[in-house]
Amino acid sequence: MHATVDNNLWTTIRTTLAVLPRMVERGGVRIVNIGAESVRKGLTDHAVYNGVKGGVHAIATGLAREVAVSGITVNVVAPSYTTTRRTPRLSRGRSPSGSRWCSPTLSR
Repeated sequence: MHATVDNNLWTTIRTTLAVLPRMVERGGVRIVNIGAESVRKGLTDHAVYNGVKGGVHAIATGLAREVAVSGITVNVVAPSYTTTRRTPRLSRGRSPSGSRWCSPTLSR
């Protein structure tokens, strides 16, 4: 769990803070963060990952407002997963409507 937070959220924050002063000086630059489609749809058994990537989206939204006056844009690309042998396990526990909120008995 700590590695997920460190690798996906804290790395984004630390990297941005390290380069932001120079970016503000230059202006007209772009920050592109890597989010995840799971923020909207949720992945079963990946609540921490979903939440951490939601944090990346939230940071980007707030930062975009803060640095827009310096000519900096902040965006997030949010790829989805690629179909592999593990894909069925990722969608396990979804309701027939595709909702990410299911009873715990459906997720096993």
